[in-house]
Amino acid sequence: MGKHKASTSRGGRGKGARGSRGRPRSTSLRSQTRATRATTESQASQQPTGPGVIEPSLGDGPEIAQQATTSHSLQPPTSHQSSGARRIWLFGDSFIRRAKERAVTTGNHNLGLEGYEVCWWGRGGTTLRNYPSDLQERLRYSPIPTSIIIHVGSNDLGRYSAKECRQAVDNALNSTRALLPWCHICFSSILPRLYYYAQGRNITSQAAIDNVRKSVNKYAKRRIRRMHNASFINHMFNCHEHWYFNRDGIHLSDEGSDILINDFKRACQFALTGQD
Repeated sequence: MGKHKASTSRGGRGKGARGSRGRPRSTSLRSQTRATRATTESQASQQPTGPGVIEPSLGDGPEIAQQATTSHSLQPPTSHQSSGARRIWLFGDSFIRRAKERAVTTGNHNLGLEGYEVCWWGRGGTTLRNYPSDLQERLRYSPIPTSIIIHVGSNDLGRYSAKECRQAVDNALNSTRALLPWCHICFSSILPRLYYYAQGRNITSQAAIDNVRKSVNKYAKRRIRRMHNASFINHMFNCHEHWYFNRDGIHLSDEGSDILINDFKRACQFALTGQD
């Protein structure tokens, strides 16, 4: 009996020792990975405000529109609608509407694109979830574009979970490609805010809501990279530089709007020429 207990005790210590030796290493590696990732994200968030980065799609992946859940009810434009089209749409929420107002004031309404008609379709409160129906409704009355810049998602933050926002990104891109199969699609990254208004039960922390924004932007960029004839605008706005933001903590100041408009201009030039 005594030997059996001693053996069990030694075996227990041996297993415990082996387990304790293995687990700390794994935990240490995970901690180091998390620390590195946090440092990288922190450094990225500290970059000064400036021109965004236009990132093209890889062009060799499968179109995600083939997996669309709503494409069966969407009809692409007819050939007579698309003939001779030389239009660019900027479609989205109040950021588009305010950017248009600023562009008109500064003489940049047409983004310096000769021979093209630039249409600004911005409506306050537009979300990723209602974007497909808004786009379909607009196409009923307006000639189709050659290129479209999509800027939505800010109003989804704090209202829907990260998973729901990613699903909404899928539906937005799927619907756009189904409705505009020959159009260049550019997804404009969701801008940060100085303050987020939590309207749902999913998230209430300011930092948590901003993490959802970053997650949705990364997801949208991955999706764009798998598409043909598409691009992604990675805007560079630093929340610590408050003068680029409006007093409401949500929209951009005139200086911030100028940067946003310039990013739109460069994205349009890339869509038309393939060069930034």
